[in-house]
Amino acid sequence: MVLDHTQPGVVETVNDEDVTIGPHLVARLDLLQVLPFEAMDDEINMQKAIYLISEVLHQYLRKPDQRRYFTGVLLAGWRERVHTTLLNGIAKLLSAYGLEIYLEVGPPNFLDQVEKLNFGLFAGIVMRNGTILENGERRDFFAMDKMKTTTKAFVSQACLRPFLTMMWDTIDDDADLSHAVTRRAHMWCSYHGAVPYFVRRCALTDIFEVRTCEEPLAAFQWLKDRRVMTVHEKFRTTRVVSIDLLHIRTALF
Repeated sequence: MVLDHTQPGVVETVNDEDVTIGPHLVARLDLLQVLPFEAMDDEINMQKAIYLISEVLHQYLRKPDQRRYFTGVLLAGWRERVHTTLLNGIAKLLSAYGLEIYLEVGPPNFLDQVEKLNFGLFAGIVMRNGTILENGERRDFFAMDKMKTTTKAFVSQACLRPFLTMMWDTIDDDADLSHAVTRRAHMWCSYHGAVPYFVRRCALTDIFEVRTCEEPLAAFQWLKDRRVMTVHEKFRTTRVVSIDLLHIRTALF
């Protein structure tokens, strides 16, 4: 579960053991909001960046006397604020407090032209709108060319150690999302071992708007359901059809 720890009530809810929450609580740390400046080459700004992140760490993620803590941090907005070396240092800092570190990447460049990134410091990666665009259209193969570096990186890590890859595609509330686009996205995630999460924008802040992310059925795929196949086999091997068997067939169809 990825949460915005800056929203009212989030930290209090995490600290409330009476609220049932999953075992993995990840705080999304958006460096575009935390750092009002770029910390690329200026050493003073780099030191300020570490200080501000440490403040967030102690204020939200590792407060004294908490009964339940965040278990991980998702680093977002890093490309526009810090260079790769400092990003590695931030990951080391957060890891020292027992947090699992995840890296958020998104269009248009994803991890293209990112050098010296120490993937060993990260427990996983979150890709934003990698397979489905915000307008509900599929990301075509030409637009996915920038994802090659990212795909190669997380597939390599998954072969070496436990490494979680999540596909987080946010779709506009009024956008049409077709059956074919959703199935294609699920197939891509299944092939590359990524966990899909396709969500409408309104559901990011309203839990009652959250819908299932299961793969939609293909045409006539319901015929392959084990219950349906059992009934078909029963009819195929039965010479005399009874009233009870007709009732079963009516209930299924």
